[in-house]
Amino acid sequence: MILASVLDLGAEEQQVRSGLDRIGLTGYELKIEKVVKDGLAATSATVLVTGQDPTQRRLRDIESMIDRSALNDRVKQRSKATFRRLAETEARIHNTTPERIHFHEVGATDSIVDVVGSLLAVDTLDVGEIYSSPVHVGAGEVRCEHGTLPVPAPATVALLRGVPVYSRGIPTELTTPTGAALITTITRTFGPVPPMTIEAVGYGAGKKDVAERPNVLRAVLGDTAGHGAETDLVAVLETTIDDMNPEHYPWFVDRLLESGVKDVYLVPVIGKG
Repeated sequence: MILASVLDLGAEEQQVRSGLDRIGLTGYELKIEKVVKDGLAATSATVLVTGQDPTQRRLRDIESMIDRSALNDRVKQRSKATFRRLAETEARIHNTTPERIHFHEVGATDSIVDVVGSLLAVDTLDVGEIYSSPVHVGAGEVRCEHGTLPVPAPATVALLRGVPVYSRGIPTELTTPTGAALITTITRTFGPVPPMTIEAVGYGAGKKDVAERPNVLRAVLGDTAGHGAETDLVAVLETTIDDMNPEHYPWFVDRLLESGVKDVYLVPVIGKG
């Protein structure tokens, strides 16, 4: 859905396909098509595996594949960081080391195309900062290589540590470990939409249909220039001065302003000791 939403946003499909060709993966087809989800036009991205798929890849196999590729350095680093975070998370969950983790679902060809393709699509947009809303994780149970697990899955929970999440009780998995690893690798800020001028909007379609809402991921491209409020940190010093010659105040104020003080003001007070 991340790949599809960024393509719908305006990422160059041919650049993504050309980049994926540089990995050296074979036996797959990337199918990009326009669909309608509950009346909402969106883009769907599907990886169809057409050959024998070695699903038991280790982290070093995937990192070696990425290092040997002709991808640019930014896509390489982000891709390896995503898979390393997945490996480290799985290692903690299963009490082993990242190097001994066998990737199952996320080590398959379709997942590698998904991750690297998404990062290639983001790279073609050449954006400066990526923001995300709080993450909707879903509810219920999900079946995977390790059996039936609660939603969000343990790896998803671990990858989203420190990130605001929520669930509306929709009984399906709305954030997978791969999606969680991707969004937390490229995003530094989670929260409301930042002030910006919207330039483009894209929708990536999910494969499932849910009754509560269209199953799409929305991506927004915008320009934040001129929307940030200027801020400064200042210290305020207040004091009451007793029994000083009033002729000294103008000289004292001038000296303060010359030293870099931003503002000085005097307020007469009447007191009785």
